[in-house]
Amino acid sequence: MLFNSADFIVFFLLVTLLYRRLSGNFRWTLLLAASYIFYMSWKMEYVLLILFSTAIDYYAALRMEQKSSPKERRPFLLLSLFGNLGMLFLFKYYGFLGHSLNEVFAVFECSFKLPAPAWLLPVGISFYTFQTLSYSIDVYQGRAKAERHFGYFALYVSFFPQLVAGPIERPGHLLPQLHRMKTPPDEMFSSGIRLMMWGAFKKIVIADRVAMFTGPVFVQPEVFGFFSVVPALFFLLIQIYADFSGYTDIAIGSARCLGIDLSRNFNRPFTATSIHDFWSRWHMTLTNWFRDYVFFNMPVKRKGRPQKWRIQFNLFIMLVLIGLWHGANWTFVVFGALHGIYMVSGNLTRSWRQSLAEKSGLILRTKLHEYLGIARTMLLLMFSAFFFGIHSIGQAWTMMKQAFVMDGFKGSLLWMRGNDSVLSIILIVFLFYAEHKMDHNGGEQIILKKPIWQRWALYLFGVFFILVFGIFRHDEFIYFQF
Repeated sequence: MLFNSADFIVFFLLVTLLYRRLSGNFRWTLLLAASYIFYMSWKMEYVLLILFSTAIDYYAALRMEQKSSPKERRPFLLLSLFGNLGMLFLFKYYGFLGHSLNEVFAVFECSFKLPAPAWLLPVGISFYTFQTLSYSIDVYQGRAKAERHFGYFALYVSFFPQLVAGPIERPGHLLPQLHRMKTPPDEMFSSGIRLMMWGAFKKIVIADRVAMFTGPVFVQPEVFGFFSVVPALFFLLIQIYADFSGYTDIAIGSARCLGIDLSRNFNRPFTATSIHDFWSRWHMTLTNWFRDYVFFNMPVKRKGRPQKWRIQFNLFIMLVLIGLWHGANWTFVVFGALHGIYMVSGNLTRSWRQSLAEKSGLILRTKLHEYLGIARTMLLLMFSAFFFGIHSIGQAWTMMKQAFVMDGFKGSLLWMRGNDSVLSIILIVFLFYAEHKMDHNGGEQIILKKPIWQRWALYLFGVFFILVFGIFRHDEFIYFQF
């Protein structure tokens, strides 16, 4: 059941109407049932995986809370870690590992082969396993108390707005809200509807339209040259952002309509002046998860002394793991490694670059220095896009070579699509402008200050614009595959 489908609209309206009519004691039951129905609409059997993850972590947390020392709690933490990560490995990474090892065996003419089944990846498994793991780790470290009500905990794991693509919530933020579910105020409800419309606009009008340019280039890179490949790299970044942040907006908006506040996941990432700044703005709940549960727990001392090189090495490993989190493919490993190299080299050369900027007269606080940082970051992101939107290292290499083939602008995909190209560029500019206004001028407040007839005229125009200019192919959201 996709957010950009009529099925979801009907489903969401029914859930919302029932939610507002039921008393608080029955609301968690409604949302839990709705969440499982929502997930089973993809593949019914895979709901057993969520139940398995929920049951393990519910039991492990209760047992950990009964123990007084970390040593006594550790076996139950390991039960949670091995249960969840083992399930994730089996369904997402085992086939990739088996295939890679079989290729190595073939090089050495070894007849042994590992079975490498191509199982269908359960939708959202990387999201809900990380969410429930954060609960187990927080209980182990004493940052959260074990939830004794199985129903509320099951809802924390499976809450349908953010079940299949985040944001990845923490127990301290989401669980208390589930315990005090109330009818949302009118302002919160209307804010949720507006955010859902904005998310639908980003997905249906921008992301799926831009996909008409990126799709052909990344599927057959050998056919295109410089004037198609380079714009496709930029458009892919926009497509991923509009698609994923569009999903997040719909998720946060639909949760608001139910009185639940979800975490912010994006903060205008294309205004980042460095790769470090980019990852503090992009998919923030994932970055924060790896920072808190992986990076801060990696060793940085030797013989009791902190070692600076270990900090940078750990940072590199964390980015490689973030890349691998996105998919079981060597292209994502390279993608993560590239970002690790970007970030580490940026850290190591920061003082030198600041000194050079000061000597050259580019005062660090000037707009020119900021714009140069944004441009540099965008170029680095475009280069890493060679590996994000492609299926193999060989295809990525082919695409890199084609980027140096001067095919002439009239032979480019942008030129051939004509009006669609112009409209896409206008929409991208509007997207950046609108988000700038929302961030700096309180976009919602500007709307709310207008007379009611102007607000409704704006809403109706928004719906009309989506219906006229939207691409209604019901494409899945990109991050569903992760």
